[in-house]
Amino acid sequence: VQATRKIREGHAGEKNKAIPIVAMTAYAMNKDREIIFEAGMNGHVAKPVDMKDLQKILAQIQSTLR
Repeated sequence: VQATRKIREGHAGEKNKAIPIVAMTAYAMNKDREIIFEAGMNGHVAKPVDMKDLQKILAQIQSTLR
């Protein structure tokens, strides 16, 4: 979460501020998801990762980049 905030603030360079970021975490509670999205992440996949869920999120992100 802290790294995402720093990236979104431009600490990784201006051109990287909008890079897609997906959280893969064991935290799956609604409060945790709120924190993840408030930090600026584009998606969230709970562990253990279901590949269909990951593919769905990646497809959603990819469609917004076009």
